[in-house]
Formats: sequence, structure tokens, C-alpha cells
Amino acid sequence: MKQILRPATAEEVREIVGPLDDSVLLGIVETDATPAEVIEAFTWATADDQIGTELGHGPRGAVARVYEIQKSEELDRTRVDSPPRRGGRCDGRCSKGGTHRDAPLLNP
Repeated sequence: MKQILRPATAEEVREIVGPLDDSVLLGIVETDATPAEVIEAFTWATADDQIGTELGHGPRGAVARVYEIQKSEELDRTRVDSPPRRGGRCDGRCSKGGTHRDAPLLNP
């Protein structure tokens, strides 16, 4: 099988990684990583911690740059997916004031 040495296209990145925010996709494409490097970075990002031990090194070059983008997106997604805790004292920015069920929990 012949290895592709040109940078991965946005379509190829989506096929490898799955759905991505446009800014994340652009960041990955701007690394000029080849499709093989995007696959390797995706493998690093989704594998258990044993992969570095088995290979004897961490991700390098374009693979490392794509990996960092993917891990950063994963952290951002985790923050967005975590709903704020509710049921605390209102911070005064709503019309209800006081303590109510819909207020963000200011002092957990």
C-alpha cells in the first residue's frame, strides 16, 4: 500500500476523526499533517496510556501538533457538556432574586 505524503484534506480529517468543530478542523488541516499522521494522532488521543510505553516515545512532529489539538478539543467538549450546578443563591442577574431552583450554585 502506497503512503500518501501530501497534507490531509478537511474531508479526510473528518473521515478519520469524526465530526469536529470547524475551528478544530481548520487547526488540524493547518498542521499540514498527512492522513497517516492524523490517524497516528487519533490513535494516540484515543488509546490507553500503554501506547507510549510500548513504543518507547510519545507523539512527535505533526502527529504531536494534531494530538494536542484533539486533546484540547476533548477538554473543551468536557467543559461544555458539564451542566452548571443549580439550586443555589441567585447572583442577582435574574428577575427572581433570592434563592431558587434555577439559580447557579455560587458556593458549592
